[in-house]
Amino acid sequence: MSTAPEAPSIVAAQAPPAPPPPELVLLREWFREWYLHSPIPMPSRFGKREFGFLFFDRPGMVRHLRFSSRASLQRYVQRRVPMHAYYSTAYYTTPSARTMPEKGWLGADLIFDLDADHLRGAETMDIPQMFQAVKVMTIRLLEEFLLKDFGFTEKDLTVTFSGGRGYHIHVHSPAVQSLGSHERREIVDYILGTDLIEDQLIHHVPVAPAKEGLRPRHAQSLRLPDPAEGGWGRKVTEACLDFLTEVEERGIDLGVTRLTGVLPDLKAKEARDLLVHFYSGTAPNRPVDMLRNERRLDLGTKAQQVLVAFAKTQYAIKTGETDAPVTSDIKRLIRLPGSLHGKSGLRVMAVTLKDLPTFDPLQHAVALPIEGPEVEVEFLRAEAWTLGGRTYTLLPGKRMHLPVAAAAFALGRRSARLPRAAP
Repeated sequence: MSTAPEAPSIVAAQAPPAPPPPELVLLREWFREWYLHSPIPMPSRFGKREFGFLFFDRPGMVRHLRFSSRASLQRYVQRRVPMHAYYSTAYYTTPSARTMPEKGWLGADLIFDLDADHLRGAETMDIPQMFQAVKVMTIRLLEEFLLKDFGFTEKDLTVTFSGGRGYHIHVHSPAVQSLGSHERREIVDYILGTDLIEDQLIHHVPVAPAKEGLRPRHAQSLRLPDPAEGGWGRKVTEACLDFLTEVEERGIDLGVTRLTGVLPDLKAKEARDLLVHFYSGTAPNRPVDMLRNERRLDLGTKAQQVLVAFAKTQYAIKTGETDAPVTSDIKRLIRLPGSLHGKSGLRVMAVTLKDLPTFDPLQHAVALPIEGPEVEVEFLRAEAWTLGGRTYTLLPGKRMHLPVAAAAFALGRRSARLPRAAP
């Protein structure tokens, strides 16, 4: 049997890696200076965690690293100057092992990742609006689900500004560390309000006829859950009662606008007819009064569907607003608090639950100098933001001298570049 002659082996000379663009070279120098004077706090049980880094001057991630002390980590970042720094949400017997089976998984924190870019309507928001919207969603997740429904305490939780576009919530209670991916996904489904069963939230009770021998207008009435039951039952009842009180105070037109705004399949006439019925009659015998006093309402299934659907819009964390794959991943790398974010120059930092409502990333997470020497940059797109108390307006093609913190924010996000020499 004849075979084709073997082709000679040719080993191509590898071209040296292309030098990083000047923007990254400058960012790296600013980061180096900051790391020389800014210690990084070590995460809990750091000796059981894996660390990984992305760099300014080379492609790919360096991971499977373990640090035995804060000093060794600090020396590493000062010498290598990472663009992004990560550590594992999981705990391992041997974090530096090269394969996952060899690492010896011991458990993992439960993580929620909320990203401003994933918010509904984010494309129409400016940067401060996006930061505010994702903070509101983070507070809702904390207060309505993790603290109230799941019963975690503030000691079980750490909230971290990611340095980029949102927040990470770390649940480090021993109760969650052994959960697998499937159980963690079920937690996400609960928070998203996935597959809520209406009949188990709004109960049907028989309606007695007004007079003997007469049939009632509806064979059943609806009873809202007792708020003391907690969970989604409490959310449905509170959302409905708060909404009806607001409509009574501000008018049915507002109610129609709100219902049709969050329930695309609901026609304006259906919404108006439903709300008119709620307030028909004379107090204290109106349907809305019966709902407040007895949590009961003589309405059909359409009302049930509308009430549950509306309550979901008020409380559920919408799909995409929390990154489900991050929460269900039991071996995730997450940003390291105390490090700098390579695309913003902002600091990844823990925020207490008390401080979160007033926390402003563009003020409180600024790490690089906001005063002092400035650098000239050329803007590539239109933006406006306030950083460290100073407002900047970017116009394409315009050049401006910016302090280091503002220049890093613009260069890292590729809203600007260093001016190029004329050819």
